[in-house]
Amino acid sequence: MNRFSTRAKPCLLAILIAVLAATVGEARAVSYYVATDGNDTTGDGSPGQPWRTLDHALNVGVPSAGGVEVLVRPGLYDGATIVQRGFDQEVLVRSEIDHHAVLTNFVGASTIFAVYVQGDANIAIEGFVITGEGATGPICSVRNVNLVHFQNASSIRFQNNIVFGNNREPFCNDLMKINRSGSPYYPRNIRVLGNVFYNHPQVFGNDLIDSVRPGEIEISDNIFFSD
Repeated sequence: MNRFSTRAKPCLLAILIAVLAATVGEARAVSYYVATDGNDTTGDGSPGQPWRTLDHALNVGVPSAGGVEVLVRPGLYDGATIVQRGFDQEVLVRSEIDHHAVLTNFVGASTIFAVYVQGDANIAIEGFVITGEGATGPICSVRNVNLVHFQNASSIRFQNNIVFGNNREPFCNDLMKINRSGSPYYPRNIRVLGNVFYNHPQVFGNDLIDSVRPGEIEISDNIFFSD
């Protein structure tokens, strides 16, 4: 006797339809690319003509409607990404290979990745290494900038990233800062999930995550450690 009864077949069919629908959805998703050999002037974000920086991709290149992904190819990316606009639907920004795209800012003396949006940003950041480790200069004697900074923004997902090394000039403050300037801004739906945060001993008051005037924030399943 067939182990799958006729009563089970509609359930199996529904599952198959759901799987196929998900597959089709993924196949139709629009992907843009960033690469160390890309060009922000002549590139169009396609696999053959990627952009050079995430800053250009998110502030200029990607349509404001969102609903797309930005794939960052392996390599070292030196320079700040300051997102200054939100999207109608979530934009997924991810390392094409987990933890093979490294974001830093040795020269700029500023935050490495920031979202400065007043309201819904609708952005997800996945799979990066974000670090100030290796920057020249003495061990910090004063507090300066944060590696990751979300200001007045809502609807951000920060997941599966490795964030470390904010203990040398010009990087010397919190690894992550979640902040709002005050009313009427109220950050909602900020999720920090499954990341690793690490720092060497440094100036008192520099935190792994510092949330000031927090709104609705979820911080879960992360690993925190320090020397």
